[in-house]
Amino acid sequence: MKSSTMVMVTTIAITITLLNYQCPTLRAQGACCDAQQSSFERLYGDDLMDFAFGLDATSNDEIIMTGTAMLTQGSFANKISMVKVDQFGTIVWTKFYDDGSGNAVRVTSDGGLILTGSGVDAGGQGGLVLMKTTGAGSVEWLRFFGGSGGADGYDVLEASDGSFIAVGRTSVFGSGNSDCLVLKVDANGNLLWQNAYGGSGTDEAYSVQEAANGDLVIAGTSQSFGAGQEDVYVLRINSAGLLQWSRAFGGTAPDEGRAVVVASDGNIFVGGKTSSFGAGQQDAYLLKLNASGTLQWSKTYGESLIDGIEALKQGCDGTLIASGEFNTASARRLLLLNLDLSGTLNFARGFEGLFPGGAIAYDVIQLSTGGYAATGSALNTSDMISFDDEFYLIRTDCEGRTGCHATIEPIVNEPSSTSTSPATITVASAAVASHEPLYCQLVLNETEVCRPGPCCDPDALKFVTKFDGGYVDDDGLALQQTGDGGYILTGLSVQTNSFTQQDLLLLKTDGDGNKQWMKLFGDDAADFGAGVRELTGRDFILAGRID
Repeated sequence: MKSSTMVMVTTIAITITLLNYQCPTLRAQGACCDAQQSSFERLYGDDLMDFAFGLDATSNDEIIMTGTAMLTQGSFANKISMVKVDQFGTIVWTKFYDDGSGNAVRVTSDGGLILTGSGVDAGGQGGLVLMKTTGAGSVEWLRFFGGSGGADGYDVLEASDGSFIAVGRTSVFGSGNSDCLVLKVDANGNLLWQNAYGGSGTDEAYSVQEAANGDLVIAGTSQSFGAGQEDVYVLRINSAGLLQWSRAFGGTAPDEGRAVVVASDGNIFVGGKTSSFGAGQQDAYLLKLNASGTLQWSKTYGESLIDGIEALKQGCDGTLIASGEFNTASARRLLLLNLDLSGTLNFARGFEGLFPGGAIAYDVIQLSTGGYAATGSALNTSDMISFDDEFYLIRTDCEGRTGCHATIEPIVNEPSSTSTSPATITVASAAVASHEPLYCQLVLNETEVCRPGPCCDPDALKFVTKFDGGYVDDDGLALQQTGDGGYILTGLSVQTNSFTQQDLLLLKTDGDGNKQWMKLFGDDAADFGAGVRELTGRDFILAGRID
């Protein structure tokens, strides 16, 4: 385990442009459906690249989205971002954190938020991000697991015992190129255990749900087990991380598991995409398993092009709601499906995203009113230079309508090649590896630099120092200890609120973090230092960008 070092995570105040198209309001009423509800489609972002990957809602249907946002044109790194909107889609607040991406967010029992994703701090450390915030998005604690570039988090939940579970992938330890990563921390972010599951190939976990007995059911993909290039991978582990069973499902072509639901009756539903079965190049794929992992049936939904499920939830009326993408020759549409527990379609809707490039949804939830919310990205291809994406949010009524939707009729198939055994099933004797985190870190605030725990020893902290470059905003991007026991740091100092003018910053300190000298280099463009090394003779060499 690497020793803890200080990470400064900054919440940046920046204006997000709200592109609003208010659809005609529709009213529907039925099982667990409130007739008084709003529906809309909205875009959030600027003229750069912004993607939303996860969402959840508070008890009064305020929606929180997380994803990644590019703050400046040509930026070398996007920021982990969260946006909260009210019941009508109006922005309540926007937050940006470390470099990286937020891939899933959940509202916690204390009214706060738990987020997982991928990130890198200013010192170059990172990996799977696990971050707890207040309901207003203020950081309470932050951890990195797995090392920079070595781990990613794709889903997170608060377990019934108050702990948090994150799943994703790791290439730092395990049996193969990449293994499914599952980790458990307590309410304060202290690691309880972390395991890798997989074989000799590439295996990844995308979704997790808790069963009634406290077991965890995980869905993902496997290149280690199964019949084809890549198969749907489902694992069940107990609350201590011990493998109960694992299965692989699919045909000879690539198939992916992207989402899992443990239904109230204990049966398991897995949503994803298949190139082995169905009507097109790739179809949405839904499988039903019993609690022991035995396949009950599988179905595909799609047409001749590329379609797929990215998220799957169970609604208050017991039906399944799925989101993803549905492609035709004329448009790429955000896909919204509602199905009964036999896989029969109740409705299928498509949303083009208000932009010529179409849209996709990476997450979906049911709201307290009985309607649905889905988020993802919409691509603007009208600007042939930037091709920018925006956060895309739809809020529908109980029948999946906004007034801007299109009703679609995907072809439904039960793969004939799997009629007796509806997919090749491999009992995957997954190797399980346990490991301590290679790196994890807490966010520091003004009153607390470190909470005692396995990732932070307050007695080991030597100093905390802040430096002001004299302009609007300053970032340190690379650090090296020098031969005299001090430190040399490079980064950038932003000159204006537009973030388009910034200078390369070079800072030298002594061994206690006291500034010895600081220099700025650059002109009226965006300049920064990305790396620094001390040469013989006490000279320094820099790498970065001068515009």
